Amino acid sequence: IYGQGLMQLLKQEQYHPQRRHEQIILLTAALSHLFANIPSEDIRSCAGELLEYVAKNVPALCRSIDKAGKLSEEDQAKIVALSKAFLSEWEKR
Repeated sequence: IYGQGLMQLLKQEQYHPQRRHEQIILLTAALSHLFANIPSEDIRSCAGELLEYVAKNVPALCRSIDKAGKLSEEDQAKIVALSKAFLSEWEKR
Protein backbone atom coordinates (compact mmCIF):
# COMPACT_ATOMS: atom_id res chain seq x y z
CA ILE A 1 0.00 0.00 0.00
CA TYR A 2 2.85 2.41 0.81
CA GLY A 3 4.22 1.85 -2.69
CA GLN A 4 0.90 2.98 -4.15
CA GLY A 5 1.09 6.12 -2.06
CA LEU A 6 4.61 6.80 -3.31
CA MET A 7 3.43 6.45 -6.89
CA GLN A 8 0.74 9.06 -6.20
CA LEU A 9 3.32 11.30 -4.60
CA LEU A 10 5.65 11.16 -7.58
CA LYS A 11 3.00 11.92 -10.20
CA GLN A 12 3.28 15.35 -11.77
CA GLU A 13 0.70 17.15 -13.81
CA GLN A 14 1.44 17.34 -17.50
CA TYR A 15 3.15 20.62 -18.48
CA HIS A 16 3.46 21.58 -14.79
CA PRO A 17 6.62 19.96 -13.48
CA GLN A 18 7.46 20.42 -9.84
CA ARG A 19 10.22 22.81 -8.93
CA ARG A 20 13.45 21.39 -7.56
CA HIS A 21 12.69 22.27 -3.94
CA GLU A 22 9.24 20.70 -4.20
CA GLN A 23 10.68 17.43 -5.46
CA ILE A 24 13.35 17.40 -2.77
CA ILE A 25 10.91 18.18 0.03
CA LEU A 26 8.52 15.43 -1.03
CA LEU A 27 11.26 12.87 -1.55
CA THR A 28 12.88 13.73 1.78
CA ALA A 29 9.56 13.29 3.58
CA ALA A 30 8.81 10.08 1.68
CA LEU A 31 12.23 8.55 2.34
CA SER A 32 11.67 9.29 6.02
CA HIS A 33 8.40 7.31 5.75
CA LEU A 34 6.38 10.31 6.89
CA PHE A 35 3.54 9.59 4.48
CA ALA A 36 3.11 6.02 5.74
CA ASN A 37 -0.12 6.79 7.62
CA ILE A 38 -1.69 8.83 4.83
CA PRO A 39 -4.21 6.93 2.68
CA SER A 40 -2.97 6.68 -0.91
CA GLU A 41 -6.04 8.52 -2.21
CA ASP A 42 -5.12 11.51 -0.01
CA ILE A 43 -1.38 11.62 -0.76
CA ARG A 44 -1.49 14.18 -3.57
CA SER A 45 -3.63 16.69 -1.71
CA CYS A 46 -1.61 16.21 1.46
CA ALA A 47 1.64 16.65 -0.46
CA GLY A 48 0.37 19.86 -2.06
CA GLU A 49 -0.57 21.27 1.32
CA LEU A 50 2.80 20.21 2.75
CA LEU A 51 4.61 22.09 -0.02
CA GLU A 52 2.56 25.21 0.69
CA TYR A 53 3.29 24.88 4.41
CA VAL A 54 7.04 24.57 3.90
CA ALA A 55 7.14 27.41 1.35
CA LYS A 56 5.25 29.66 3.76
CA ASN A 57 7.37 28.80 6.80
CA VAL A 58 10.87 28.61 5.29
CA PRO A 59 10.89 30.38 1.90
CA ALA A 60 14.66 30.93 2.18
CA LEU A 61 15.21 27.18 2.35
CA CYS A 62 13.14 26.68 -0.80
CA ARG A 63 15.12 29.35 -2.64
CA SER A 64 18.40 27.86 -1.44
CA ILE A 65 17.48 24.39 -2.70
CA ASP A 66 16.35 25.78 -6.07
CA LYS A 67 19.56 27.78 -6.43
CA ALA A 68 22.12 25.27 -5.17
CA GLY A 69 20.40 22.03 -6.06
CA LYS A 70 21.89 20.51 -2.93
CA LEU A 71 20.54 19.60 0.46
CA SER A 72 22.68 19.85 3.58
CA GLU A 73 22.08 17.55 6.53
CA GLU A 74 20.82 20.57 8.47
CA ASP A 75 18.32 21.43 5.72
CA GLN A 76 17.24 17.81 5.52
CA ALA A 77 16.58 17.83 9.26
CA LYS A 78 14.53 21.03 8.88
CA ILE A 79 12.43 19.46 6.15
CA VAL A 80 11.81 16.34 8.21
CA ALA A 81 10.87 18.37 11.30
CA LEU A 82 8.53 20.66 9.35
CA SER A 83 6.99 17.70 7.57
CA LYS A 84 6.39 15.87 10.84
CA ALA A 85 4.76 18.95 12.36
CA PHE A 86 2.52 19.47 9.33
CA LEU A 87 1.55 15.81 8.97
CA SER A 88 0.70 15.41 12.65
CA GLU A 89 -1.77 18.28 12.29
CA TRP A 90 -3.01 17.04 8.92
CA GLU A 91 -3.79 13.59 10.33
CA LYS A 92 -5.99 15.14 13.05
CA ARG A 93 -8.47 16.41 10.49
